[in-house]
Amino acid sequence: PPRRPRFLTSPERERLYRVLAGRSDRLSALLQLALNTGLRRNELFALRWKDVFLGPNPSLVVHKTGRFQNARRKIALNRSAVEVLTAWQSNRRKRTYLVFPSPSGGQLKSINTAWIRLMNEAGIRHFCLNNCRDDFAVRLVQAKIPLSQVRDLLGHSSIALTERYAVF
Repeated sequence: PPRRPRFLTSPERERLYRVLAGRSDRLSALLQLALNTGLRRNELFALRWKDVFLGPNPSLVVHKTGRFQNARRKIALNRSAVEVLTAWQSNRRKRTYLVFPSPSGGQLKSINTAWIRLMNEAGIRHFCLNNCRDDFAVRLVQAKIPLSQVRDLLGHSSIALTERYAVF
């Protein structure tokens, strides 16, 4: 059976955003973008500034990554995602082509240590970066967004993959 989606409860979401409120670091921006777009971990790590559009009709383009079928998809950005990206763009120290570069300027490989510290600070257990996709999908389904649209936003190759979120 497919794994049960793990998403944030209301108290967890409140605690997380309270902890994130005073931060303007890479992890904070990456996490908030993940929660607002449902991007996969490797999509976040590979995201380039040239694929981010913050003007009218803000969006970003995700290119095929790894084994996933959708070669390219466009994701509209909500106000929160635009605010996060705009702030991150102006706060970053190094100008690189990647939105979330590693400290050396290359592509991130891991955020585990910082992630564990952040989750402990927010009092959230058993929630990893990929669970942000679950959280995003569940919130869309709860907002009555059609499953076909949720499938497209998540980049699922079949509606069957998306249907596991329909029970929430």
